[in-house]
Amino acid sequence: MSDQSDAQVIALAGVFQAAHLVNQAARNGWADEAATQSTLESVVAIDPPKLVDVYGGIEGVKLGLQLVAALLRRGAGSLGPEVVQYVFSVVQATRHLRRRSDVVERLGEELRAAQSALGKDYARQAYAERLAHIYQNTLSTLDYRIKIFGAPQFLQRSDISDLVRALLLGGVRAAWLWHQLGGRRWRLLFDRNRLKASALQLCANMDAGDARTPT
Repeated sequence: MSDQSDAQVIALAGVFQAAHLVNQAARNGWADEAATQSTLESVVAIDPPKLVDVYGGIEGVKLGLQLVAALLRRGAGSLGPEVVQYVFSVVQATRHLRRRSDVVERLGEELRAAQSALGKDYARQAYAERLAHIYQNTLSTLDYRIKIFGAPQFLQRSDISDLVRALLLGGVRAAWLWHQLGGRRWRLLFDRNRLKASALQLCANMDAGDARTPT
């Protein structure tokens, strides 16, 4: 297994994790607490020493790795159409972002300011509100817009709409990393076996670690 394969899979897992959490929030009005916090904190993890530090360690993207492994083993049907659509939309939004240097510069400035303002002691909603504001100032100004499918009673709530925008920003952060690491959509087809092996091995390593942890 190559480090490059692992790095690409971890970044891709970040995209899938964010997409899954967006779907949870929009459909059910809640999202997995631990995975959500890791995804939100990843947005302001600028220039970390190691890739996994973006998520506070490999456990922070465990949900995403499981989703990538399921996709590569059983196909898109294992994830649900909304999650697949969000993954595609996040990747498309990131492509549009890369073409707008002015928006990229503004995004960088706002994220650096958020990094200084937010810390580990801040609650999820504080992250969501700050990142949702950044999303509206940057990603929402692009020609490409991400369509959200969900229950109106949840999407009309400001806390849920903020959470959805913040998670989408987390997805874009991961998609940007994936592209930097050489990830491309065609690799999901032509490098499928390599990526699947990496995802399964990373999941197995985490499961083995859990098994060794005393209760």
